[in-house]
Amino acid sequence: LLLKAFSLFKEKRAELRTQNDAEATFAPKLKKSDGLINWKREAVEIHNLVRGLAPWPSAYTYLEDKCLKIWESEIKQEGGKPGEILEANKDQLLIACGKGSLLIKSLQREGKRRMAANEFLRGHPLKKNFEFRI
Repeated sequence: LLLKAFSLFKEKRAELRTQNDAEATFAPKLKKSDGLINWKREAVEIHNLVRGLAPWPSAYTYLEDKCLKIWESEIKQEGGKPGEILEANKDQLLIACGKGSLLIKSLQREGKRRMAANEFLRGHPLKKNFEFRI
């Protein structure tokens, strides 16, 4: 869509319209609590939350009462109980959502640096069927 708009603009075929100020609205100010992941939501919604709230306030969940920020994710189709770890091995961390699942690509444990999920799992092995708080 954006590429099409640029192309039209470059070719001087873009239809320019002024914004109707009467229809304009303000977005609410973001709060840290807006980033708390509800695993009952669909994978696509959580993925969009991860992308939309980076770098602040960031999407996060809790692991053993410690904040775990999710920086990068990918939508998958596997299903399970929301918040349940479907796969946690040297290659991937896959968490079930309300619909579909989320492959966690990079994350950050509270007080630690950001890292790839497989790097995190080498130092913090998680068990399959473990459930994140909803």
